[in-house]
Amino acid sequence: SLLESISGLLQDEQTAGISIPIHEHFMGKANHVLTKRCSKVRIFRRSKGCIDTPRVHEGVDVDGKVASISGAIHHYGEKDIATKLDKINHYSSLSAEDKHESGKRTSLLRLGFTFPLAFFKSYILRRQCFSGRRGFIAAMVNAFYAFLKQAKLFEYQQNEKNRVEE
Repeated sequence: SLLESISGLLQDEQTAGISIPIHEHFMGKANHVLTKRCSKVRIFRRSKGCIDTPRVHEGVDVDGKVASISGAIHHYGEKDIATKLDKINHYSSLSAEDKHESGKRTSLLRLGFTFPLAFFKSYILRRQCFSGRRGFIAAMVNAFYAFLKQAKLFEYQQNEKNRVEE
């Protein structure tokens, strides 16, 4: 079981953190078993790590060996398309703001290629194609999220340019 695997790894003093696969659920169903799962460090020794809290997608910084584990955490955070769209609209704004504040810029080339490349990555490389129509929809929404981040960064650039010209 997942709990037994975690307990076993915690006995090893060399293990600073444990990365656990995330099994995503979307539109009421789990992604196909062949869909690539992301893994995240969700357990770590306080003396060896800390939580990194940017505005979007918090993580854990661990100093030492990170063990992988079998089993998975089931994530039900995107039960329907509306929830997923609300989430990406919010996260894309935060991400664009972070990029703008760190001096990053976008271009017409990046705006044009972000959507198709993100769709390919999600649908083919992350194997959403195995989840049927739900996988196609999820890949399209993921690609739109990637595009929104660039479009909102462009909007920041334009607003800054307009302020300078005034």
